[in-house]
Amino acid sequence: MLTIQTWCLPKLSEDELLSLHEDIVKAVISVANTGVRDERDMLNLFPADMMSYGLGDEVKIEITDIPLKMTRQGRTWLAEAVGSATKKRLPTANVHCVVRAPNPQDGNWPSQ
Repeated sequence: MLTIQTWCLPKLSEDELLSLHEDIVKAVISVANTGVRDERDMLNLFPADMMSYGLGDEVKIEITDIPLKMTRQGRTWLAEAVGSATKKRLPTANVHCVVRAPNPQDGNWPSQ
């Protein structure tokens, strides 16, 4: 399952987080070969940070567990789509989004 972790977010309300979540889901769906048709096909995580200093200045987004069939160009489009969707919600933040290519040597087991 495609997984997105967004780190170092500023303090956001539940409504703001939901809007960001919805924008990220739409961004992922807009990119071909992600295998994502709706929010049930992906996991969107907003981990809490232990320190509040600097939150929202630098935002790091890591996308993992993408399909093997995604090309390098597709991964770049995905990073741009998700990064831009986040930047729209956090216009003063320096947003960096990275898509990690799957390693076929890794083992995994999805229950579905």
